[in-house]
Amino acid sequence: RRLCQVARDGGMGEGNIVALSLPHIQPDLVLRIHMELVVVDHRTVGGLFLLPGGRRFDNIDMLIVEGLRFAIGVQLMRLLVRVGDEVEALNDFFGRLFDRGWKSPDEIGARAGRLGVAIDMPGRLLTLALPDKVRDADRPTILEQTQRALARTLSDADQRGIAAIHDGDIVLFWTGDKAGGEPPAALLSQLQHEAEWSIGARPILHVGRLCVTPQEFRTARADAQHVVALARRIGRSGRIGDEDFDPVARMLATADPAAIREFVAARIGAIERHDREHGSGFLETLQVLLDAGLRQQAAADRLGLHVSTLRYRLQRLLDLFQVDPNDPTQRFAMDLALRLRAGLLERPVEDSAESND
Repeated sequence: RRLCQVARDGGMGEGNIVALSLPHIQPDLVLRIHMELVVVDHRTVGGLFLLPGGRRFDNIDMLIVEGLRFAIGVQLMRLLVRVGDEVEALNDFFGRLFDRGWKSPDEIGARAGRLGVAIDMPGRLLTLALPDKVRDADRPTILEQTQRALARTLSDADQRGIAAIHDGDIVLFWTGDKAGGEPPAALLSQLQHEAEWSIGARPILHVGRLCVTPQEFRTARADAQHVVALARRIGRSGRIGDEDFDPVARMLATADPAAIREFVAARIGAIERHDREHGSGFLETLQVLLDAGLRQQAAADRLGLHVSTLRYRLQRLLDLFQVDPNDPTQRFAMDLALRLRAGLLERPVEDSAESND
């Protein structure tokens, strides 16, 4: 892995000599290694490392090195073409599964069988999303590298799973547990670690629910995209699940921010302005009362008020804003508006600015 890091970084020393320290083998061990990058189609795909034996290579040595690099490049090019065709076919299959659909279940099954996708088994989708700080120009290469790394991880762990790329995410179709349980914690840790090393930053890892039919996988992918979008919005990384966000928060991730603000303003905007101008505390009173299930004594205790003072505030809410918490329709709308308002206030400043624009 240390050699892979050097090749990936393209860290060339003077005369292609790299000083490689290996303290985990021996505290003072430093190897002076001659490195030649292996490039295929203008992409660095590996590195050729040679031990000069304490001397610099002469012209004859360099001819041999160049021949080795050419031979390895040809082999890697053949491998990449074959793997690229397989990956493209898998990406197309899952793209159609998640987005465009198929003409019939038989067509799905036939194509899945040719690709080795166990679509007839219960499984889960594991979505691995790149962090926003990864540059757009670097994303295609990083996605491909990470996809291959995760496919190797699944294979090395003897897990039944396939890695594909869909809408800028890596989607792992995992069918490793015939009982339909969650992926082992050790496997998730391996996938997270491998992805973090490949990307150079901590990604988002979403573990979806158990799916059985192709339609369920399509719905699960859409749900995962919503949750990942919310995680990005609030700056979350690492492993996440549907249970990490309540339904209102998930709705905020997908709904039009302008429409949400319009709804909140229509329901409680006037009350909020009155509180701001007069320090009346009506909005807090309404929130606490709803949280207390309309139990006035409990709400008064939480607010530190006498129950008669609470009743006076409720009467003022009715007189000034025609708000009656005892009306079921109004109560639902007010509760939703207050929850949406809390969600909007928790959004990052830059997201709010974009919405205002």
